[in-house]
Amino acid sequence: MWSLGLVAVELATGLPLYPGNEDYDVLKFIIETQGQPPDHVLDSGVYTEDYFIEDKDKQQRWTFKTDQQFQYETGYESLETRCIKLTRLDDLEQIIMFRRGPEVEAFLGEGGFGIVAKCRNTTTNQAVAIKVNKSDPDILQQAHVEIFILEQLRRLDPDAANIVQWNGFFHDGQRVCLKFELLDQCLWDYIGDRNKQGLPISEVRPILGQITNALSHLSSVGIVHADLKPGNIMVVNRHESPIKVKLIDFGLACPASAVIPGDFVGTVGYCAPEVMLGLPYNEASDMWSLGLVAVELATGVPLYPSENDYDYLKFIIETQGQPPDHVLDSDKYKQQPGQRLFVSLIKEMLALDAHQRITPSQVLRHPFFSPGLSNRFPCINIERPY
Repeated sequence: MWSLGLVAVELATGLPLYPGNEDYDVLKFIIETQGQPPDHVLDSGVYTEDYFIEDKDKQQRWTFKTDQQFQYETGYESLETRCIKLTRLDDLEQIIMFRRGPEVEAFLGEGGFGIVAKCRNTTTNQAVAIKVNKSDPDILQQAHVEIFILEQLRRLDPDAANIVQWNGFFHDGQRVCLKFELLDQCLWDYIGDRNKQGLPISEVRPILGQITNALSHLSSVGIVHADLKPGNIMVVNRHESPIKVKLIDFGLACPASAVIPGDFVGTVGYCAPEVMLGLPYNEASDMWSLGLVAVELATGVPLYPSENDYDYLKFIIETQGQPPDHVLDSDKYKQQPGQRLFVSLIKEMLALDAHQRITPSQVLRHPFFSPGLSNRFPCINIERPY
């Protein structure tokens, strides 16, 4: 019957549950997944002492030999041969769902962490996005931190908070897979579809308002996103109006109380000066990033395009964290109140001193979001060189 149980798992997943080149490996896999047999069972085993050490002074007398102990005695080096690695049998449900349910339809993105795939559950016909992390130990640890953050965010309504809906995780071998709702396209692509000409106020305001709302909700649970950029803001459906966006990718997020000064996080070109300089940072660093996103939405191009830290800091210093006043105060900006208010808001978002930076609640009360402000004009007029 034990063998039939293993056959059943292999039928359902296409993979053996406890593959091994030696009896020691198989026993180790079983113990790691289901725990150790009770002492009274081990007492009667003919080969128990080959794999276990007895200590009569302990409550659990038998202890499974470590890889090093077994190799020292036998010369055999234990090997990890499992494609499915479980910490408990209950996790089989998620594995079976992934291997038999979702079918990979497309790869949506790739990064240092791994890949994001569009998958479809063949039972429900529902399309989802699955983030498949690499099995590298550092990435595995970061995935567990991301799961911790996502667990905290479950206290929030993802639609009301403008954050991506997380639907749990499962393991595929040594890889951690995170399940999310499927969204349409990121803001980089959305801007690119408009030939990087910048968006009108009628689109910038709702996008900016919704991401500010997301940051406000993150702040309410003490979370810093730490990697806010157009690539991590998704349009829910580009064909729907009014536009709705959600914040994604909490792979670098952390509790504000756990920030470690000197740990570089974020993306060059969007992270706050205090992060670059190794200073303590908090939720205000996300507001700096949102200010740069706002400029890019309005102009179609990044304010501080950089490939390295030095250039990024140089651009910030050269502009004092904002466009020069003689440009911002020129007549062409004074012609439209919306443009003046937008630039005013950007200045407050890009305050070099994090303590002076505007907060999410203050952003939402800024005159730029006044219902009476005209939506007919672009945020900023730029004459492009050809």
